[in-house]
Amino acid sequence: MTPPAETEASPRLGPRARFKCIACEKSFASLGALYRHLKTAHQASSLHLRRKYGNQPVTVDGRTWGSGDEYERWCELKLLERAGEIEQLVYHPIFSLWVNDHHICKYEADASYLQLGYSGKVRTKEMVVEDVKSPATRKNPTYRLKVKLMLACLGIKVKEVV
Repeated sequence: MTPPAETEASPRLGPRARFKCIACEKSFASLGALYRHLKTAHQASSLHLRRKYGNQPVTVDGRTWGSGDEYERWCELKLLERAGEIEQLVYHPIFSLWVNDHHICKYEADASYLQLGYSGKVRTKEMVVEDVKSPATRKNPTYRLKVKLMLACLGIKVKEVV
């Protein structure tokens, strides 16, 4: 059986182009390039593209959180800091992970802080690194590997907040 012949009406994209703008018929090599084109050329400032895990980013006072849950947890941590239960709250800390003098990757958590507590009469401070995760994102293999590397390389256990 022979394949059907191409007609002149069928759109032919260039050798590298994989995505086509239906508004102006331009071809793009990546989805990101098409997205940038739509935002600038067609003033589509609020494109409703579905994100992989369905989260909606939240921007407040120039800071962007990956989801509403992440922003809510940040607000809770700010209240705990004001109450004096935690110290040195850091927004999106970045950790470099090295093995045998080789840089493997970077891990960006949602927050880190010092948890204050008591052991008998002695005041203690424990470093906590937090990441807000949904059940679906918790299963991501890259995330799982980075959490294991955090423990193996830096001795830091990442606290997952659901």
